[in-house]
Amino acid sequence: MIWTFIGALMAAVLAACVSFVVSRWVGRDVRWLIPASAGAAMLGFTMWNDYSWFSRTAGALPDSFVVTSRVESSQAIQPWTLVAPMVSRFAAVDPTTARRHPAHPAMAMVDLFLLERYAPTRVSTQMVDCAAGRRADVPATADFDDDGLPVGLAWLALGEGDPLIAAVCGAMG
Repeated sequence: MIWTFIGALMAAVLAACVSFVVSRWVGRDVRWLIPASAGAAMLGFTMWNDYSWFSRTAGALPDSFVVTSRVESSQAIQPWTLVAPMVSRFAAVDPTTARRHPAHPAMAMVDLFLLERYAPTRVSTQMVDCAAGRRADVPATADFDDDGLPVGLAWLALGEGDPLIAAVCGAMG
């Protein structure tokens, strides 16, 4: 968040300097242009930074990663997001790292990366059932049965078209 403040401040200083030079070049008294352009530059930088966060962050992930969901949000403190919501968090998975049990080829365990603006990245281990089109969170303290599958999971039906199912199960080949 400090880098956003510094970036907005630098944009304001640059805009104020350009406005100062323009006002001198025009030769009229347009001193109002200096603070107005500084404020507009800060607002413009903040909006650009907010709306481009998702594409910059997702673009920085390795090529093997697939974005499986995104969450848009609006905030009254940022009134422009009430008109056009911005992506504030998303989930991504690297299907090449899916772990499979030889006795259960339709099941895969994979790490889902949860990325949120101004928050540290979290990792959630997921069990994906490709045959049934469902997934479940696998806690670190999960117990496994004699067959090698975690027990006591709360399954969530996703369906065939879900991006997580498509990414993980499509990589099974």
